[in-house]
Amino acid sequence: MRVASSLDLPDHHIYRQEDIAHIEGLARRNGAKAMITTAKDAVKLSNFKFEIPLYVVEIEMTLDDEAAFAEMLLVLFCWRPFFIAPVKGLHDEDVHQNT
Repeated sequence: MRVASSLDLPDHHIYRQEDIAHIEGLARRNGAKAMITTAKDAVKLSNFKFEIPLYVVEIEMTLDDEAAFAEMLLVLFCWRPFFIAPVKGLHDEDVHQNT
């Protein structure tokens, strides 16, 4: 099996039957016997008529180290340190860092 062609469309593309004709024409010109799409686009394409078989690829993500991934998410999205600027007259030991 080989990939005959590919087509990138913008995210949230609103499909029309003319798009389907264009996609199938591209597939035919490149010798494709079938087409594949993501589950996300399959939902948007379910009401259209296809002459070339269209298959849906299900994608599943697995993590080798779930704890490290969770830690990374916490660091990226939850931990936002900020500092309180020193106030004139206070000693350094009186200035606190809030994390």
